[in-house]
Amino acid sequence: MPLAVFTVMDVRDGHRKKVLPLAIAVGVLVACLVAFAAAGAPPVLVFVVASMLTGLVSKIPVARTWDVSWHSSIVAGFAVWMVYLFGPWALPPAIAAGAAIAWSRVHLGEHTPAQVVVGLAQGATTPLIILAIFG
Repeated sequence: MPLAVFTVMDVRDGHRKKVLPLAIAVGVLVACLVAFAAAGAPPVLVFVVASMLTGLVSKIPVARTWDVSWHSSIVAGFAVWMVYLFGPWALPPAIAAGAAIAWSRVHLGEHTPAQVVVGLAQGATTPLIILAIFG
């Protein structure tokens, strides 16, 4: 849902315009987190949403001035959750997916290598923080 809001409100016109869709996405994630917790959702589902929220909030200050790769961040976070849920056998496809997406973002001219590397690092870090605190 947050990514749908971000996509519908095309923000290619400038970094400052990203703040409103990001704020809306934060609101949606908070609502999801509250609803899942209240409904007794499995803890891992709550943890995944919490890591999405943590990652999104950490991007807001940066999005005002720099264009970190969202695609790279999302695939890295997804990779951490897949390895956590399914074990080490999920690591090779997770690395391959991350490398392919990172390469494509640079190859398409959407991001610099630094923006992709920061996106990968940020995306992998947020689920690890949530797991360290709650897992």
